[in-house]
Amino acid sequence: MERISFFFNIAGIVFIFFCIGSDAVSFSDCAERRFPGSESFVCVCNRTFCDLPIGPHRLGKNDNKAIVYMSDPAKFRLHQQQVPIEVEYSDQNRRKDKPQRICSSDDEDEGIEIVVDSSKEYQTVLGFGGAFTDAAGVNLNALSNSTRATLLRAYFDKHIGIKYTVGRVVMGACDFSVREYSYCDTPDDFELKTFALPKEDTEWKIPNIQQAIEMSGDQLRLFSSPWSAPGWMKTNGQMVGAGQIKGELHGPYYRAFANYFRRFFEEYKSHNINFWGLTLTNEPLHGAKPGMDLNSTMQRLWANEVLSPLLKQYELSKNLKIMAHDDNRHLVPDAAKELYAGGTENNVIDGLAFHWYSPPDYPYEVLSEFHEKYPGKFLLATEACTGAAERAEEKGPSMGNWTRALLYSHDIIEDMRGWAVGWVDWNICLDMKGGPNWVDNFVDAPIIINAKDDEFYKQPMFYAMAHFSRFIPPNSVRIGSEFGGQLSYNAQNKPIEFVAFRSPDNKQLVMVLFSSVTQTTKVKIHDGKRTIPLTIPAQGIVTVLWDK
Repeated sequence: MERISFFFNIAGIVFIFFCIGSDAVSFSDCAERRFPGSESFVCVCNRTFCDLPIGPHRLGKNDNKAIVYMSDPAKFRLHQQQVPIEVEYSDQNRRKDKPQRICSSDDEDEGIEIVVDSSKEYQTVLGFGGAFTDAAGVNLNALSNSTRATLLRAYFDKHIGIKYTVGRVVMGACDFSVREYSYCDTPDDFELKTFALPKEDTEWKIPNIQQAIEMSGDQLRLFSSPWSAPGWMKTNGQMVGAGQIKGELHGPYYRAFANYFRRFFEEYKSHNINFWGLTLTNEPLHGAKPGMDLNSTMQRLWANEVLSPLLKQYELSKNLKIMAHDDNRHLVPDAAKELYAGGTENNVIDGLAFHWYSPPDYPYEVLSEFHEKYPGKFLLATEACTGAAERAEEKGPSMGNWTRALLYSHDIIEDMRGWAVGWVDWNICLDMKGGPNWVDNFVDAPIIINAKDDEFYKQPMFYAMAHFSRFIPPNSVRIGSEFGGQLSYNAQNKPIEFVAFRSPDNKQLVMVLFSSVTQTTKVKIHDGKRTIPLTIPAQGIVTVLWDK
């Protein structure tokens, strides 16, 4: 087919076997399944089979080839091939053993030009990941041990997974729980003597987190997020609804909620789980089910005067990163103004967490503007999902929906170009209905579980995530990448979007591109005197890796 004419062919199929318990799991190409009316297909995994990307991710330094991974709605999921890099030489220095430019004067200007400038460096990458919710735990535990391990390996394994390195852990109940609960539901228990982890943590979350940590090679960074303080600490007396914490800032209720965090970290530490950071609360400006009103001014005061001083008294929590906001992207400018009122130098809030639920036409430039105003503070995208539409026909899982993969790709690229250090998805898995969810807020997820048949489906969104998470490890650094010629990246209706990074060892460059147009797109990536010619398939997602 013309759209992949630039690729070399790979003969044969690669199978890799891993033993999980008594079952040998084979990994190869996607086992496709198409659902009625779907835009594309899902990849089916079970206790004995699951697909994975083919290696290698690096070639020899003098190979003058780029490695390309491609996914598209028609055929491919992380399909790997090698592309020759065209190298320009002067006539005097041209060597017969080096590849020459293959463009003629007739096709010299064909294709969209992208210029990569590795001398321009921006933010350092924290990583990519998803959330350990009660719903995810329920669904994981509904699978057999072997199939559950296969799923966790697909996300977290440092060799054969898509290498998630960030995990969000919900503290207490959220909407993706089966009931309303907290870790201390005893009224006026200010010393938290009755604080205890329920089965949602001890059975549904902790065992799966422990496995994920082991599979990642202990590279998983976790941060916690509560949806609400226990109801008795709030003015409305319940976790549901936007009540505030009772009393004054330095009163017993605010102190008790700070200790609530400490006790949470202690309990998880007893299960050998350590945390990297926390958010003060989920969606403090409009969350409701559960939810809590904690405006930006109170977030600043509580974090600086109550929570941080307490956490710094304990070894397990003294170095935790504190993130505020944890709400929608379009609210970042106003929130930051209050959170950093008085300056950033002595402010313990390390960065802002933000969600993608913003008006579709709201500019991403607010992220770059945040960085310009507060260069010592970071931005982390901490929640995103599709299928949360108000219209019933668009709500919940949509099997094989390719448009949702493009939405993920678009948001990740624009967030990363706006100085975000990472991107964290919502539920790592849900059931066929998009739950469980005790307030009927069903949505989609990158992996959908069919517990009845002991199998799970990798949605197109899973592969959109993989194009980033598998190839851009922590401590990668974003580098300059812009359109060549007259086309500006800020132009409306761009035919493609892209972002580029260098590897942590500064030896490899990585670019992720996607096209939203319904025809193939020719692209030329220019890196100094080297050119990588690509043909991006209609609505395709592509990751390109080459030696620096």
